[in-house]
Amino acid sequence: MSKHLATVPMTIIPLVLYLVVAGIFGGVSEGHPEVWGRIAFSVTLLSGGVFTMANEHLILIVGLICLFFEIWKSTRQTSQEMVDQVFSMLVFIAYLVLFITVSRCSMAVFFLLMLISLIDVIAGFLVSLRTARRSLAVENNLGA
Repeated sequence: MSKHLATVPMTIIPLVLYLVVAGIFGGVSEGHPEVWGRIAFSVTLLSGGVFTMANEHLILIVGLICLFFEIWKSTRQTSQEMVDQVFSMLVFIAYLVLFITVSRCSMAVFFLLMLISLIDVIAGFLVSLRTARRSLAVENNLGA
């Protein structure tokens, strides 16, 4: 079971989180769900400046953390690499379709999450290509 969970792209986590929050807190003012603009916390710094973090920033942080782990997963050399790439592409397509067709998803924060998903697809492909090229080079040197 855990082997199958490893093929699920982690970039789906912020997508599901976004859709759940947008579904539960459906109030939209001027195309911006009110829940995203709410301040999650604020801290007064030594300089006297106030650092504030809104909910939309928190979900972007979740997306970036998921991107990190997806890129890390793409460095594995397993037979599941192609399946991982296909699922990552499907998650990106889901982001794109939702962004274009659902009004609650037509926000900058959703666009940035979609961009994170696109970076996951491109980085995963490039890392897989690089590791395959290295594997081929190592095999050729050992076989000679």
